[in-house]
Amino acid sequence: MKSFTYAAMPASAYSEECWRLHQTLHESKGRFCALRGQHAEQLAKLETQALFDNVDASARIDGICVDPSRIRQLIDGAEPASARERQIAGYARTLKAFQKDPDRFPIDAATFLAMHTVLVGAPSGKKSAYRQKDYVNMMMDGKVQRVPASPILAFETPLYLGSACDNLAGAFADAASRKLVMIPTFAVDVMYIKPFDEGTGRLARLFSLLLMEKAGFDVGRYVSIDRLCERHAAAYYEALNACLGSWDAQECDYSPFVELWLSLVSEAYRTLLAAIENAPAGAPSKAQQVRDLFAFRSSPMTKAQVVAALSEVSLSTVENALHALVREGYLEKIGAGRSTAYRRK
Repeated sequence: MKSFTYAAMPASAYSEECWRLHQTLHESKGRFCALRGQHAEQLAKLETQALFDNVDASARIDGICVDPSRIRQLIDGAEPASARERQIAGYARTLKAFQKDPDRFPIDAATFLAMHTVLVGAPSGKKSAYRQKDYVNMMMDGKVQRVPASPILAFETPLYLGSACDNLAGAFADAASRKLVMIPTFAVDVMYIKPFDEGTGRLARLFSLLLMEKAGFDVGRYVSIDRLCERHAAAYYEALNACLGSWDAQECDYSPFVELWLSLVSEAYRTLLAAIENAPAGAPSKAQQVRDLFAFRSSPMTKAQVVAALSEVSLSTVENALHALVREGYLEKIGAGRSTAYRRK
């Protein structure tokens, strides 16, 4: 059985370009963190557009074409009228949920199943099941041929997916781990495990966005990674196919897809930084006011104390800002329940 060791992947498994992009992305993240508090209004507009682009592009990649005006209605909460519309609404709902609080979505097989149930537009009360087919029919050289759906058999799917998720969760718990490299590596593994008869690719992309949020690289909420995948579809699938090799024999070269994914994220950061670096800075946003409150304070503050100190900032804004600052690593949370407090790291 193939083993998954995301925290101990050898440097030789990745190209020199992968490591260059890895360093560049950390620098881009730092630049963005320094600027984000000054451009709240512009970022809110970018976030609205990126949400639409992610939902629309993800559907289009899977051949689901719906009028853009209807997609906006579904994003805003309109009742889906078909299975296709349930898929679109479910993608939007899931994306918004984990962007608000990624910690609610643990890295495990149960999260995969729950997300897949929503993404395929399953009727209310019906849950997803793992892949049932070992073979699929494909057109090759003008003929329909029966080919393996995955290097592993259908009955092995829960074991492989569970093992991959458990190992990734452990690797992600290490603050010093190279999360940006693990994310596309895990995506390759998921797509070759192929846990479901349909929708695996779409779920792998969505789960990658969740992992980006967990890693503190939230550029995908301002610039659509799905739209970039759609735009570079040929390169995306070429890189994925280049990783096939001897996947189940521990000899897979992940570097083509890792490099492709990091280049897409790098493009997203370039687009985002270009949009805000030359824009005039406005007054500090309410979220920035929460950050500034902790800038020169070493003692902890409870949520109630933050609200009292910033009388013009709403409770919901304070909560969202505190969650974001903890994810970013600027603050740490101490205590629990009503005694929960926050302090600058």
